[in-house]
Amino acid sequence: MPDYNRLISSRHKQELFDSVSSAALSAAIIKAFAIPGVTDPDERYGAPKIHDETNWQDEERHRRAIHSISNYYNSLGMPRSYFVKSDNDDLAENAYYAVCEKSIMDYMASMGWTVVDKKEKDIDEAIEFLDTPNPQQDFSDILKITLPDLLRYDAAAIVKTYKMNTYLGEMKPYLGTEFWPEIDRLYYKGMTAGMPIEGWYSRGYVMRWWQRSRTGLYVSFMPDELCYMRMYPKSDSVYGTDFLMRLKYQIQYLIDSTRAAGKTFANGVVPSIVWKHPQIFDWNQLSQRRQEIKQENLGPAKFGSVIHTIRDEEIDTLSHTLHDMEWLEGQQFVAQMVWSMFGFQPQEFVGQSENRATAYVSRNVTKSKMLYPLIHYYERMVNREILPKMEGYNKEWEFKFSLELDLDDDLKQAQIMATKAQSAQLLRNLGIKTEDAIKLTKIVTDPSTITIEEVPIGMAQTGMKQPGIQNKFGSPEGSQAKEIRSPREGDKEERQAGINKASKKVRGPFK
Repeated sequence: MPDYNRLISSRHKQELFDSVSSAALSAAIIKAFAIPGVTDPDERYGAPKIHDETNWQDEERHRRAIHSISNYYNSLGMPRSYFVKSDNDDLAENAYYAVCEKSIMDYMASMGWTVVDKKEKDIDEAIEFLDTPNPQQDFSDILKITLPDLLRYDAAAIVKTYKMNTYLGEMKPYLGTEFWPEIDRLYYKGMTAGMPIEGWYSRGYVMRWWQRSRTGLYVSFMPDELCYMRMYPKSDSVYGTDFLMRLKYQIQYLIDSTRAAGKTFANGVVPSIVWKHPQIFDWNQLSQRRQEIKQENLGPAKFGSVIHTIRDEEIDTLSHTLHDMEWLEGQQFVAQMVWSMFGFQPQEFVGQSENRATAYVSRNVTKSKMLYPLIHYYERMVNREILPKMEGYNKEWEFKFSLELDLDDDLKQAQIMATKAQSAQLLRNLGIKTEDAIKLTKIVTDPSTITIEEVPIGMAQTGMKQPGIQNKFGSPEGSQAKEIRSPREGDKEERQAGINKASKKVRGPFK
């Protein structure tokens, strides 16, 4: 028998009709949409219960706080304040932002990923599902579709489709700005501070999502049917923060300056030379003079010819001065501000010569500011919204990306591993078991995944090897190794006695 609490949506009505009788269906609908303790005159806007750990309608919880945007009658979704999708799209239609968006898509889509358990063993069924989440797309396609929505609007959506056995069947990304949340809406009537108060309020939890499609159809989704992605949530809204609008004036300046420079050179507003004719007052004379210059100096065969001026005529050439080029420096500064917003260093897009050390540092800054936040967010969303809905899910499953390390990263990891190994050896010499020492130093997450051989503490402290192995002096190592002394140690007592005897004969000026 299917789980009605999960399948009770407009998308699964036909499946319910086919699988259960009409009486059972009616009972399931009444049971699913009944919300105890909620006083709402219109019961159509109640939400079905979702019996999992993310259920916000837990009857045992008593919430008192009220959300700040609870005064809307949001039967078909909550509007997003001060957001116009076309404005964000216009700001994104320029090369300064496009290089950021394309670079992020290339970085993320080319990264490897896997699903492992606690022992770092691959989960084949989960990997196979994520590799082909729907018949026409793979996981890299999902990244390339959702990333632009996250960067431009901070709103991306992945619709999850369930099979009749209530487990996840497929997932597919859609335009995130089309999905509007319908938050819970409650009515309060009572006494507060000795005064009668009544009115509508909300806890700020999503009851259902409405896809307000461009075709004019509104489709409802239960919270567990939609993976709505927003990286920067706010306390006064159920939506995210589109940081692209924070750069509205800077990006518009870059667009306008680029357009103005293009029109200037296309229309030839800036002349090459200025020719002054103070003795010519008639247009016909000026035209005749221009024809003479063209005939005598213009043409590939007359390159390098001489222009002869008459009486007070003067010729000045126009060249850009440093003051004239200041607008270009300002444009570069604003462009660097735009790139910094998305975590890029200017060296990523502006070719400059730099040494290897500087290049490694710049690369690490780019990873920490641009790549790592996106990696962690996608890992968290998949582990929380996708994997738990799959058949055979185990809480030890973990989705993670595989970072491709540079040479500098490899060297740093090798140094860190060597330091951890030395720390583990020190703990082992103090009498701590090898497995516990590995856990304390975190050489590996699970010591059971590697082979551990206990070494006697005495041998670990003195660095001795097994008996029978010769040292560099040719003597066997072991208990005899303690008898080996340096040449100076052998004559230590004799030398000290000679020093004491000589000191008795030598007298200073004072006794």
